[in-house]
Amino acid sequence: MKSLMFCCYCGAVFERDSRKIKKVNFCSRDCLHSYNREKMSFYNRSTNPMNIKGCESIEQRTKKRNRMLKPTKATEYKKFLGDFEHRRIAKLKIGRDLADDEVVHHIDGDATNNKPSNLQVMTRAEHMRHHIREYWQRKKAGLIDET
Repeated sequence: MKSLMFCCYCGAVFERDSRKIKKVNFCSRDCLHSYNREKMSFYNRSTNPMNIKGCESIEQRTKKRNRMLKPTKATEYKKFLGDFEHRRIAKLKIGRDLADDEVVHHIDGDATNNKPSNLQVMTRAEHMRHHIREYWQRKKAGLIDET
């Protein structure tokens, strides 16, 4: 069954299947894209924290952007037969496959040191707690910059 609708962008009248009626309806994709373009422009001018003038200096914004673009640790790990080398070595060390919630931690922090003595299997939660504890110890010692 069809119903008459008003386009939320241009106001044109159009028919829509009553099962496909949404909170906001458009007569065409062009109207949808125009509506979203205006909505995002308004957001960027008024609410987006990266664009509000006076909140952050250019240097602070650059540091924030660089932190977001920093390569992940996964790019440093070597793969062997489709699996990360450190995970294969850990599997051999413990004699079983790793569970879905288990990760392999490098004890010395060097992602390229895959000696069995340097690898420790722990759950994701344990791994997160370990790194959070390590972060606060470094921060307390003054090794982490506040900016």
